[in-house]
Amino acid sequence: MSFIISGMGRSGTAFVARELNRSKTWDVRHEPDASMDAGTISKRFFGADHYGEVNSHLLFCMDVIRGVDRVLILRDPLDVAVSMIRRGHPPGDLMANNIAISAAMIDRYRRTGCECRAVPLYDFKRLTKNRAYLLRLANEVGISDLAEQDFVMEPANQSAGELDWDDLSRDIRGTIERPVRWFRQIYGRTLGWDLDRR
Repeated sequence: MSFIISGMGRSGTAFVARELNRSKTWDVRHEPDASMDAGTISKRFFGADHYGEVNSHLLFCMDVIRGVDRVLILRDPLDVAVSMIRRGHPPGDLMANNIAISAAMIDRYRRTGCECRAVPLYDFKRLTKNRAYLLRLANEVGISDLAEQDFVMEPANQSAGELDWDDLSRDIRGTIERPVRWFRQIYGRTLGWDLDRR
């Protein structure tokens, strides 16, 4: 048994990997190496038992790694952008394009599945605040030796700064929001995102 958990960058993958790695029977890693090559990543899973990886890079090769369970973490793309800017990424077209490409990949996996199986979605905010919800994710990927009290729930890789969406210029907000408006409308309704924010 093996699994992949992915999502957009800045969507809690370091946090989820750390919390799930509290299992005594599973080896759960976050970005174990810098390789984004699907063949190299697939080799880590070949013959692996009780192994999981949680990182945003896997979003681009989830469909070529065979025989693993898959889960996607969703975070409002506008919050992803703010978190990236807080981490020093320059706002603008490149950031907007990267976020839009990630949104399209998530939507594709959700609509078509992988290996003829639907890919479950989990909400970033709930995962980082709700132990029962995080435990449900653990159980979804086959981790059965954790209990709610095993989770520490401390932030991992948290962005610094006080910048908020409303602090960005109207032009920057538009550049980031327009390409993902469709994505926010589809997934934000279900997950309770503030869809009036633009």
